[in-house]
Amino acid sequence: MSDFARITKFFSGDGTDENGRTLFDVLSMDDTALDKTHDVIQWMFPTSTPSRYNLQAPLVTPEVREVFRKYHHLRIALMACYWRFHDFLQLGTPHPWWVYARNHNVLRITRVLLSLNELGLPEVAAEFYTELRQVATRATRTTLWDDSRVWGYWDAAAQGKQFDPQGGRAWNSR
Repeated sequence: MSDFARITKFFSGDGTDENGRTLFDVLSMDDTALDKTHDVIQWMFPTSTPSRYNLQAPLVTPEVREVFRKYHHLRIALMACYWRFHDFLQLGTPHPWWVYARNHNVLRITRVLLSLNELGLPEVAAEFYTELRQVATRATRTTLWDDSRVWGYWDAAAQGKQFDPQGGRAWNSR
């Protein structure tokens, strides 16, 4: 099955990921399961960049971008993924649990920013990025926020671009 079919079926509720999980199954995961399941974020937030962690994850193609822009129900499903991830990160709390350690959620956040941009929700990516900046200003001790590479990735991803930490340059991911 093509990446186009895999992504559109999954977000329409008619398909599953490579482990048989539907969109509803993924959205129903508790925080612990979501944190420990490393092959689900690529389905919740597909991008045009292959995942190093889930080689079976589908990739966003120009056709996928077009269908997400055309069909509102796909963007609604993507927003459901966004809000589930937002809740998982506890961004509405004064001190989210994950900001004081280097962990895989930093990579996940980069993926979310890129996916939202690629699939036609740049305004949501911008709001998410703004929230991350607000959390950073509330941090009261040394955190991942002190790492300029993290912000390099997130700054670029918020604009729908990839980041090269060696050269400090960003480029379009599409």
